[in-house]
Amino acid sequence: MAGKIYDIMHKNRRVARIDTSGRCKVYFRSFMPYNLYLDDAGRDIDTMVSNITNFYYWCATRVLTLDRKYAKEILNSIGMKQAVTDRERAEVALSYRCASLTDVFWVKQKEEKVAFSDVNLYENHLSNAFIDIALKGRQYTVDNEELARDLSTNGCFPKACSRGDQGFELL
Repeated sequence: MAGKIYDIMHKNRRVARIDTSGRCKVYFRSFMPYNLYLDDAGRDIDTMVSNITNFYYWCATRVLTLDRKYAKEILNSIGMKQAVTDRERAEVALSYRCASLTDVFWVKQKEEKVAFSDVNLYENHLSNAFIDIALKGRQYTVDNEELARDLSTNGCFPKACSRGDQGFELL
């Protein structure tokens, strides 16, 4: 494998590995995200292009869409460009390991020493700055890594999640 190498994770289980040239290995097909198809049998250029295209598309689906209210303000506040292509949107998602509130899949680089408990949004901090930007459109300059992990809430209307005593509350 060449270039950057990513492990696609289901909680702490590595289900697949892909590099930026499209070479991949699927370890647990039954644990793969349903909307991500990787072909580890083929080594021809068409298969590798398809693999990396599918991977970038899957990553891109894990970031908020620009039609969501205040999406541009959120991206501007963390210094991220308003990505248009799947690859650009994938880069945004990869910056926070493609973590999401909607499932337990995430991505890490091959040699990273990080566990699901370190990155999952169910247990880790959602910043008050993100809530203020997401609901009111207020612009801030905040820590990219902390706010970037809060980008994976889907939908078009202003919203944010806040952790309370009873778990997450949608604002």
